[in-house]
Amino acid sequence: MAVITGVFTMRWRRRSDKIMARLTAEIETLGKIPDDLIANQLMSERLDASAQKYAEACAFEDTLHREPASIVLGILLAVGGIGLGLWNGAHKDSSTWWLIVALFMAVMGIFGATYEAAGGKSRDAARSTSGGTGQATQ
Repeated sequence: MAVITGVFTMRWRRRSDKIMARLTAEIETLGKIPDDLIANQLMSERLDASAQKYAEACAFEDTLHREPASIVLGILLAVGGIGLGLWNGAHKDSSTWWLIVALFMAVMGIFGATYEAAGGKSRDAARSTSGGTGQATQ
């Protein structure tokens, strides 16, 4: 579960880092092109577009926030469900209903913790304002 959470939480920050690396490379390339060539103008336009994408990606990343209490609650719910399931398995005379409750608790806890670690409602709100592309619009 930690791996899944890490993938979701680092995904957005990596996006702006990739754009920044490309932007830095474009600035270096632009410095090497003579000013009188058409390639300089084209590269300048590409640099402006990359800078705009970087600003949008950073604005999107800044809107994301995580609720630590919700993440902890999800983890506790999942651990409780797993514990209840193990207890049910250890006691052969227990009811099947406990196993159903345990499975429900574990699934909902894992889903809730992962959802909130990925940004939760703030991610959904940012995506709805950007048209679902994952990029903030102005």
